[in-house]
Amino acid sequence: EATYAMAPVLLWQHPRPEPRYHHEIIRNHHHRTLAYYQEQQTFNGFAKVSAQKVKDLWHFFQASRYFQFILLLPLIMLPWLMRDRWARFALLTCGMLMVGAAMETWLMPHYVAPVVGPASVLLLQAMRRLRLWRWRDMQAGRVLVWALCLLSLASFVTGFAQQMQRTSSGWGSERARILAELEQDGKRHLVLVRYGSLDVPYERGYREWVYNEADIDGAKVVWAREMDTAQNRKLLEYFNDRSVWLVEVDQYDSPPKLMPYSLDSVPMIAENR
Repeated sequence: EATYAMAPVLLWQHPRPEPRYHHEIIRNHHHRTLAYYQEQQTFNGFAKVSAQKVKDLWHFFQASRYFQFILLLPLIMLPWLMRDRWARFALLTCGMLMVGAAMETWLMPHYVAPVVGPASVLLLQAMRRLRLWRWRDMQAGRVLVWALCLLSLASFVTGFAQQMQRTSSGWGSERARILAELEQDGKRHLVLVRYGSLDVPYERGYREWVYNEADIDGAKVVWAREMDTAQNRKLLEYFNDRSVWLVEVDQYDSPPKLMPYSLDSVPMIAENR
């Protein structure tokens, strides 16, 4: 962020000046994030983006597409729950955390993980209140609470079974396979990635092949984008103790090709592509 980002993390901060980008696609990505930040500087833009953030969070935290409203039912007891000071404290905590999250330029679901704790307190306390509800001298609340628990368990089992049946495929699995193969031989490697005609990973859900460990120089495998001849030569000279490979990624639905890399034998792409 300090090196490349222009958009600040928080909405009240000021954007940074544009740094020097070595790849046009990375420059475009950071210009899009800056535009996203600028959109939220107006009231209408802030309201629109905030609504979308809430929608994204809801889709992430819902139990499943079939039983997504199950755990909201006990919250009908919220007015009665507010008589308890700890419930009021949990609700206030949830509100403050969500206001803080709204002040971030972009929001990922795990950013609001602290909300899960006080929200669980509210939910369980609401279920306790609901359990005491009686209808025509019948313990209707107890039946509802048991039904909610069983449906939630069924939802989890169903979702877990569906997840286990999914087969690992796609670009992520292919990258993991290549990385595992290179790490097994005990040597040190440099992998240059050539996107070819599909040089738009940021437009396709952040399907980016190039990312590295925090200690790049100490990593067994280092990933880098292919650049022009002069820049590639500098990169190879810096990592001169590594075996150099090329991965061609033309289509996400076709297996990538891993081959030895040579400045003399492999045609270079145009500068600043």
